[in-house]
Amino acid sequence: MGKCFAARLFLLAFLLAMPLAFAQVTPSPNPATVQITNSLCQVVSLVRYVAGAIAILAFAILGIQFMTVGSNPMAREDIKTKMGYIAIGMFLILISNYIVAIFLPQAASCPFP
Repeated sequence: MGKCFAARLFLLAFLLAMPLAFAQVTPSPNPATVQITNSLCQVVSLVRYVAGAIAILAFAILGIQFMTVGSNPMAREDIKTKMGYIAIGMFLILISNYIVAIFLPQAASCPFP
C-alpha cells in the first residue's frame, strides 16, 4: 500500500506542477487582431445559434412525422436516419468552437457560452 500511495502522490504532484513548468508569457495583442477576432467570434456565435435553432426545429418536425407515420416501416426507418443525422449535426454545432480553433487559432479565445 505504501508504494501505491507514494506513486499516486508523485503523479498528483507532477500533474499539479506541470502548468507551472510550462507557463509562457504572451505578448500584448495587436488592436487590429483583437477587432478581427471579436468580429470572428460574433459571426461564429451567430452561426451556432442559427444552426442550433434550425436543428431543433427540424428534430421537432421529424418527431411529429414519426408519430404520425403509422405502421409504414420504411418511412419510420427514413425518419430515424434523418434524426440520427440531425443528432450528429447538433454534436458538431456543440463542438464548433473547437473546430474553428483548429483552423483559426486566434479564435480559440472566443467566449462561447
